[in-house]
Amino acid sequence: MTSILKSLLMALLLAVSLPMVSMAEEAEKAAEKAAEKIELTALPAPVKDGFAKEVPGGVITSAKKLGGEKVRYQLQYKLDGKEHQITLGEDGARTRKKKDDKGDEAK
Repeated sequence: MTSILKSLLMALLLAVSLPMVSMAEEAEKAAEKAAEKIELTALPAPVKDGFAKEVPGGVITSAKKLGGEKVRYQLQYKLDGKEHQITLGEDGARTRKKKDDKGDEAK
């Protein structure tokens, strides 16, 4: 009886949490769509410094300022002749990393 109750409780928790994850992903996608392209000279110093630490040798080719709960910067860059992208917070810290990501987000 206890295992049935536990299973029902887990199913209920899962059913409640899945829509919340989906809503958060949708909010992030909406913020990315509302991105504002900015000049590289307008990037805050912490973002430039964070990029230099995260991607030594990388060259930023374009930048977007993302809205949402927290301001983030989506940077397109070249490294070893390949195009990549990374998202950093206002403090220069990386804001997300894909599960299969080994370092940078290749495009």
